[in-house]
Amino acid sequence: MNRPLIIAAVVLGVVSTGITYWLLSRAAGSPEQRLVKVVRAKRELPLGTVLRSEDLEVGPVRMATATRDALRSPADAIGRATTQDLPAGTVLTRAHVAPAPAAPSYTVEGGMRAFIIAVEAQVGAARLVRPGDRIDILYMGVDSKAAQVLAQNIRVIELPDAKIAGKGEGKATATPEGKANLVVEVTPDEAACLFAAHTTGVLSVALRNRSDTVPVLVEPVLAPPAAASEEPQAPPERPRDAEPRSSQPNREPGPRDVAPPLPVPRPAPVESVSSPMTPGKRVTVIRGTDRQVVDVEE
Repeated sequence: MNRPLIIAAVVLGVVSTGITYWLLSRAAGSPEQRLVKVVRAKRELPLGTVLRSEDLEVGPVRMATATRDALRSPADAIGRATTQDLPAGTVLTRAHVAPAPAAPSYTVEGGMRAFIIAVEAQVGAARLVRPGDRIDILYMGVDSKAAQVLAQNIRVIELPDAKIAGKGEGKATATPEGKANLVVEVTPDEAACLFAAHTTGVLSVALRNRSDTVPVLVEPVLAPPAAASEEPQAPPERPRDAEPRSSQPNREPGPRDVAPPLPVPRPAPVESVSSPMTPGKRVTVIRGTDRQVVDVEE
């Protein structure tokens, strides 16, 4: 037999066998070539959900249906937030997730508000306050000088000045103006009240036990009046039948006979009359913060 013909037949047989095997394997297909693993939503994921491992699953999908930006590993999604509502079974892509917003350093209960107040650092318990403490907020008006309790059992959320100073969870830090800033959790009404009080007076705080949540009725307290020794004394009232200063009995008193008036910032007190008076009108005499009701004969 001719050797060239034999070699040609063998080569042709090998080539045809290879082509046949390739065609058969392509028709039958293989999981390795036609399936890929992707990350899918294990449950319904609303917008803004920060993804955890239990929210995700990895499963195979056909290569023809998997997009290029499909996530292949759960590590690409855990800790990120969804950018839209995703039904269960959705194949996650890079467009479906985004960096989660930074978590706040504090939380506010539903219906409450976080409000910053500047309180006196040298008066009250501001320097003893720590985050999580419960306080009462006191107020004194500049004009009225009346002290009152504006809010009770208020939770302190954060001490911003201490945090800036690097003291972490330390006590409140005083500002150069002698104030201590506190972030407190209050109702909307209390926030409005504190804002109004901040513009008309000064605030201070009293530290209370965290387990003591019962409000106490406290009446407004007026500041005590100045000491009597510091106030100018009113001149004594001259009796009507007193003799004139001049030794001459019938001479009218001249300018030198009358003592110069003393500065009296407040009206002299009204003395009560011992003799009975007929019912008449009542007049209220106000001297500083003191009140006195006097009967006046008609």
